[in-house]
Amino acid sequence: VSYDLSDITADDNLAELEISDDSGATWLVATTTVSGEAGAGQTTGAKTFVWNAGTDFSGQEQTDMRVRIRASDYYANQGDYAESADFTLDTADPLISNITASQTAGTDMIVIGYDLSDINASNLNVEIGVSSDGGSTWDVATSSATGDLGSAVSAGTGKTVSWDAGTDFASQEQADMRIRLRATDSLSNVSDYFQSADFSVDAAAPLGLNVFSKFSSASNSATLNWSSGVMDANFDRYEIWYGLDSGDVDARSDTAERWNDVGL
Repeated sequence: VSYDLSDITADDNLAELEISDDSGATWLVATTTVSGEAGAGQTTGAKTFVWNAGTDFSGQEQTDMRVRIRASDYYANQGDYAESADFTLDTADPLISNITASQTAGTDMIVIGYDLSDINASNLNVEIGVSSDGGSTWDVATSSATGDLGSAVSAGTGKTVSWDAGTDFASQEQADMRIRLRATDSLSNVSDYFQSADFSVDAAAPLGLNVFSKFSSASNSATLNWSSGVMDANFDRYEIWYGLDSGDVDARSDTAERWNDVGL
């Protein structure tokens, strides 16, 4: 905070200050951490002092802060208070809420949603972590995560992140996945981590289809046998592909054709 102090008595002035969090209606905010050119023994001229709001006024977001100062000289002549205009103060951590996460049907893409609030509404930095064991560890890769992450994220509702489990969690199937997020604002206020509830990720192909044979065939039909002990939490169907090129059939591409789908 800067101010100018003038008096014909150039030395040993007393500068008293008070701080308000309601546009000057009251002046009750603590000033225990003030340091610099305030208090007794002040000379005249341009003055500056520092107030550590993080200690005296932590966890606050206010747009109607004010500072007022008055001075007394060596002869106890006391001036009126000089008062600042309203200013904004932010010693509160950003808040993340309403975290959701779910896998998009037919893909390995996980869509994450969340809300972000902070009085400094722009240039927030948001970090993500992924757990595959209900939050005990957070060592799953997040290299494919895109969206409302990193620097320059704005506060607001409906923030979204896409995470490709097929890239970072390939061939895995887990029911106790979790997402955690934390945010840092432009004043370096850092939030706690906020976690989602457990959710499922399936980036693994079904297992257990290890027997497949022709039971009988005719000129325009065939009867096929296969094992039914498929292990997959989200098993949907069997697909039967055929063609003249075995490589195309194995890859389900090019000259191969899908014969039929067989459900459970």
